[in-house]
Amino acid sequence: MKRSILFIFIIFSVEIVAQEVSDSIRKTIFLDEVVVTASNITRMDDHLLIYPNKQQKGHSNNGYGVLKNLMIPGLSVNTQSHNVEMMGMQASLYINGQECDSKEIQMIRPRDIEKIEFYDAPSGKYAKDKIAINFVLKQYEYGGYLQLDGLQTVGYTHGDYNVAGGFSKGNTTFNLYMGANYEDVENSNETIGVEHYDLLENDVCRELDSYTDSKKHSEYVQLRVQNKKGGRYLVSKFSLVNNSIPKVFTEGLLSKNGTSTLFRSFLEQGSIFPKLDLNAEFPISKTKKITLGAHGRYSNNTYDRYYEEGSFQTQVKESEEAGDFQLSAIYSDYGEKSSFSGELYHYHNIWNAEYEASDLLRQNLWQSESLAFLSYNYRFSKQFAIQSRLGLDWLQYKLCNHEKFSQLTPRLNLNVQYNLSAGMLLWSFNYMNSYYGMNTINDAAVTINPYLIEKGNPNMNKSHDINSYVYYSGKFKKFALTAMGQYRFSHNPVINDYYTDDSKIVKTYSNDADIHYYSIIIAATYSLNESMAFSGDVRYNHTFIDSRQNKHNNDLTGNLRLKLYWGRFSLAPYLNFNQKVLDMSTLTTQKIPLNYGMSCSYTNKDFYAELYLESPFTKRKEHHILNTPSYSFDSYEWNRKTYQYCHVKVSYSFDFGRKTNRIKRNVDTQTNSSLLGVTQ
Repeated sequence: MKRSILFIFIIFSVEIVAQEVSDSIRKTIFLDEVVVTASNITRMDDHLLIYPNKQQKGHSNNGYGVLKNLMIPGLSVNTQSHNVEMMGMQASLYINGQECDSKEIQMIRPRDIEKIEFYDAPSGKYAKDKIAINFVLKQYEYGGYLQLDGLQTVGYTHGDYNVAGGFSKGNTTFNLYMGANYEDVENSNETIGVEHYDLLENDVCRELDSYTDSKKHSEYVQLRVQNKKGGRYLVSKFSLVNNSIPKVFTEGLLSKNGTSTLFRSFLEQGSIFPKLDLNAEFPISKTKKITLGAHGRYSNNTYDRYYEEGSFQTQVKESEEAGDFQLSAIYSDYGEKSSFSGELYHYHNIWNAEYEASDLLRQNLWQSESLAFLSYNYRFSKQFAIQSRLGLDWLQYKLCNHEKFSQLTPRLNLNVQYNLSAGMLLWSFNYMNSYYGMNTINDAAVTINPYLIEKGNPNMNKSHDINSYVYYSGKFKKFALTAMGQYRFSHNPVINDYYTDDSKIVKTYSNDADIHYYSIIIAATYSLNESMAFSGDVRYNHTFIDSRQNKHNNDLTGNLRLKLYWGRFSLAPYLNFNQKVLDMSTLTTQKIPLNYGMSCSYTNKDFYAELYLESPFTKRKEHHILNTPSYSFDSYEWNRKTYQYCHVKVSYSFDFGRKTNRIKRNVDTQTNSSLLGVTQ
């Protein structure tokens, strides 16, 4: 056995080092047991039906941990950032068919998971998603629970603490969630580099050596009421979230022509917002149902930025009120061989912002997007099926003192699926339009330093995107394989643009370029037995940006993982190889070094403890490069939150009365900020 394990590791290592997802037609295509790390996984028409085993649920403390323990080839689950993607495609997450966010998945108790529906060919109400993952949780009639969990990082100051409670009676469940997250990091970023400004009178070349201290915290509370009877499902949630960045302080030296100058910048940002979510699902008949959703949020945001360099000083303050609401209605009808659905969506945003700088600037912006779709899916045989989805997207926005922008774009999704004896082959084609972020559609001009100004651009061109890929998923005894080849084309996407104006470089946005993206991903999992599994993937992509500054990038990388269970203990080392990424929005090339780490866990009934290590012996240095005719930089950055740290996580929960349904919180902590919002 030792030789077999060594042989598998060698094969994966040589391959990668050398290159540097319930609303479908309910019919089982093949019923033979498919096992990935001892999971019971069965291929349905448009998804995998997964029953996590005792090991996979016992050695995790939330939904993300269970997903990761499944070891589905090609599925990447980052339990730190809560990012979930499959073969490079972002996954949408659901609980009992209702949309949720990362906080909700983070607080699922694994023992309450009945099954997971993994839609890799989404249809019905999941048709809008590239990949959909639905956690189906157990339903209880009476009782309550209380759960406490805490995470503390060693290496830099960071903590995440949560309390959750719930009580069920009959068809109704009440939940209350509260929590806080904080960071206080000295030298969170160290940067050394050179930047170049091509000004009209003369060129300026500066050497940069700086460090950043940052501090932030976030608090939330949510009340959730759920009622479920038969096929009817009602959920209402009220959340109140406070996000605060009281300090992002950067200080360093700038050297120009042999003269060094001290510079300092200070950023402060805050946001508080209440949010209301209403979701409902009603059965019309045994084969028909309607799903409704209404969501509203109000944000009050503040922003303060100060910069000082020698005798030069600049400060910008912003106060902003932002409101948004979303409405959705989906009708679904399922038959023996076919299914039909109709979808309506409307998204509306309003921003009112006031900037205090050298001049007072007020901005008022509204944006709306309305979408309508008709879907028809037909299964010709046990092997062959077609999914079609045709719709219209009407995007509008209006900035004060500017003409209204309006774009009507057809939408098309077409999937051709063929089921093999040991897997599924899918061809997908999508035609859609780009969405313009609110940070781009504005007239605000922010002075960054003596040579650089940032400006918005409210005058956007119409756009469209094409995405097509071939996807394969298969299983051969203990070996599981997924593969995908993809081509994506974006016409008039939003990218950063630089030009010289008087004695300044202006950083703004343009959308008159074309982007071509090609990728090939091959991923595999080998389950030696119920206690040990290996997984790995190889990823190649080529990016070409055809714009005023043509850019291209080739990247060959991969990942390796091992999962080992030993009684109440588990061990999961991982290795991520070097990456070279071209950011298609900023035009920056980012060279990311090799990353490795390991998680160790102990579980005993209601108690769970985890030790997580990230690059314990390596100071990871990222290389950032930007080359444009007007502005360029070449820098190395050490981010303190990506290396040489560990965290300890402890979770404990107990039930009282009888076990209660464990549907966790859906708290959206992302600030609805349009113009000067900063993610730290």
